Amino acid sequence: MSKRAVARVLEPTRYLAIAATISLACPACSATRDERDPLGAELEDEANGELPLGKADGLTPSPARKAVLAQFRTPELTDAERADILQRYTNVDPSGVVPSSLLERALVYHDVNLELLENPRFVTVLDFSQHSSERRLYVVDTESGAVERHVVAHGSGSDTNDDGRAEAFSNVENSHQSSLGYYLTGETYHGKWGLSLRLDGLSPSNADARARAIVMHGASYVADGRTKQGRSWGCPAIPMADRDQVIGELKEGSLLYADLATE
Repeated sequence: MSKRAVARVLEPTRYLAIAATISLACPACSATRDERDPLGAELEDEANGELPLGKADGLTPSPARKAVLAQFRTPELTDAERADILQRYTNVDPSGVVPSSLLERALVYHDVNLELLENPRFVTVLDFSQHSSERRLYVVDTESGAVERHVVAHGSGSDTNDDGRAEAFSNVENSHQSSLGYYLTGETYHGKWGLSLRLDGLSPSNADARARAIVMHGASYVADGRTKQGRSWGCPAIPMADRDQVIGELKEGSLLYADLATE
């Protein structure tokens, strides 16, 4: 083969190598990249093409699970009865970091349905009134009273202008919105993001959570220190670094309450 012919064969390869070098040196030059935050991580989210989780199986609770879910009840108590319940949890959150309106409702619901909870040690509160950059997921240890805080994503349909604030909520399939209400944590499974946790809605506002594949999972688009988190398709996605610990604590029958704080 002549030198000229060899040059013609190698020329396209040379241009591809140059293009790859430019892409690596300048992430903003790549059309597949989203805007970047100060940590240098891509703000990818499930609104930008990620697949929903858990669609293959586990979307219908077992008959035994259904029987348990049907027994949960919304507390209808007098002020004195509520006060008596809360008196039993004076050790919880001594520093007052959890929004009190949400914590009190969660603890009362937890106590009224205590016999139905297989994992009564932990109560989780998610305050959607806070910006996604805040540690707005509170894992409460009712035995020690300690509280862990974590950042958590909301659904892309709840934040259509992608400003980090959830403003709309839904229980409708394909809405990609987060749902408010009480949840009972279920079994774990391994999906696209690895270890994931099934959730069953206990309120009319989230009753279809399992059928919608609303689960707790880790995600690369959620991390402490971001100016805003990436968005999910409705799942409360948490940092991959926190995933195993949080799911390990909450799995198999603990209460999660998602709402907007009033204080």
